[in-house]
Amino acid sequence: MLYVKEDSKSTSTSEAPPVSTPSTPPVAESTPPSTAPLDTSSESSGTPAGPGGPSGGPSGGPSGSGFGITYDPYRNDNNCKSAKEVVADFAKMGAYSSVRIYGASCDQVPNVLEAARQQKTMKVLAGISPEACDDPALRKKEIAGLISAAGGDWSIFSAISVCNENIQRALGSSKVDGEVQKVLAVRQEVADALYQAKYVGEVFIVDTPNAFKKFPSLCRASKKTGANVHPFFNPQTTAFKAEPFFTTEVGLLAELCGNEIWATETGWPHDGGSNDQAKPGIEEQKAYLDALDVKYAGQKHKIWLHTAYDCLWKKDTTGTHGAEKYWGIIR
Repeated sequence: MLYVKEDSKSTSTSEAPPVSTPSTPPVAESTPPSTAPLDTSSESSGTPAGPGGPSGGPSGGPSGSGFGITYDPYRNDNNCKSAKEVVADFAKMGAYSSVRIYGASCDQVPNVLEAARQQKTMKVLAGISPEACDDPALRKKEIAGLISAAGGDWSIFSAISVCNENIQRALGSSKVDGEVQKVLAVRQEVADALYQAKYVGEVFIVDTPNAFKKFPSLCRASKKTGANVHPFFNPQTTAFKAEPFFTTEVGLLAELCGNEIWATETGWPHDGGSNDQAKPGIEEQKAYLDALDVKYAGQKHKIWLHTAYDCLWKKDTTGTHGAEKYWGIIR
C-alpha cells in the first residue's frame, strides 16, 4: 500500500525486503482494451448506509454488499494462520464479492480458495507477490502453486495480479526504467504460463496512480488496470472528501489507460496518527466507505476495500503515520 499524491515522497509497506533484480526477456505487445472503465461520471441511485454500513456489520463501514476486500494470512505475531483460521476469517466475510490476496506464503492460495468456495459465490483476486516479481525461482514456484490450486477449474478467480507496487517503490531511483521493463516482462511471463494451463482471465499489473501516470505502458499492457488508490495519503484530503479524490484519480486513469480500472485497494484507517487534514478514526473510516457505497452502487465488484482485519504484525514507517496496523474493517 502506497499513497497516490502526485510528486510526493512514497512510502512502502512491502512484507519482505527486496531481492536482486533478474534480467528478463523482451516484452510482448500490449493487448488492446475491450472493456469499459469504472464509471465515475455520476452518482448511483444507491441509498446511504445506516449504522454499521449497508449490511449492518460491526465495522463502522460497509460490511460487504458487493465490494471486494483485501486479506492476508498472518496472525498478529506474523506467523501463518492455519487453514482452519482462514476459514473462520472468511465466515465473517461472506457479503464480499471477491477477496484479494498478494502472494503464496503460508499456503494462502489453497487455503483461501477452499475458504472462498465455502462462501459459494465469492471470487478470489490472486497475485504473484512483489518478491516473486524480483525472484525468478520464487515466481516459477508461485505460478506452479496457482496452477496446482486451481486444479483445472479457474472459475473462482476474478483475475491474477502481478508485482504489487514494484514501480512505486522504484520511483525517483536510477533503476526505475529497468524496473518498468522487468515488470512488463514478468506480466507477460505469468500470462503465458497461466494461459498454457487453460486460464482464460486477465493478468494485470497493480501499482499506484503515480506509477501509471509516469509509465502508462504499465496499464496499457492488459485489458484491465489494477490501481491502489488511497486518499488518506493526500494530506489535504479529509475522510469526508475522500470519495471525490478517489473518483478523480480513477477517472484520470481511465482516460490515460483506455481500459477498465479496478481499484485493487482503497480504504481509511480507524486508528493511528494523522496525515495533516487526513485523520484516522472509526467515523472517518465509515464516512469514506459509505460514500463509496453510494457512489459506486452496481460497480462495487471493481473495488477492493483495504483491508478485512487489522494487521498488527505490520510495522510503521515515517510515511505511514502510525496507522499501518489499523485499516481493518471487520472488528
